[in-house]
Amino acid sequence: MDVALGLCAPRGACRAEQVSRYDIWVTVWIIGSARRHGVPDDDIRHAMDHLAFMDNDADAEAGIDAVLALGPDRAGLPLELALVVGDDGNVVVVHAMRMRAKYAPLWPQE
Repeated sequence: MDVALGLCAPRGACRAEQVSRYDIWVTVWIIGSARRHGVPDDDIRHAMDHLAFMDNDADAEAGIDAVLALGPDRAGLPLELALVVGDDGNVVVVHAMRMRAKYAPLWPQE
């Protein structure tokens, strides 16, 4: 998938994880751009395992079918993730950062 999408340069910049979604296994790739804001891979994986919200990303660049996902890091703080989902259902995390205030209305209230 990394070669097909051309997203994992330089070689080894991506890391794949198997994640279960209701007994359906998908591969999640975390690429370099997802690390730009300093969110550790373990926090990204935790957010992916405990998603609180996921929908099409209206803020995505034109021509990119990105998905906005919100989930907690290991400390329970909300993260925002931008995902690209392949035709095979596998996921590339292209952006990760602490959730911005504009997404607070999407975060489930207790």
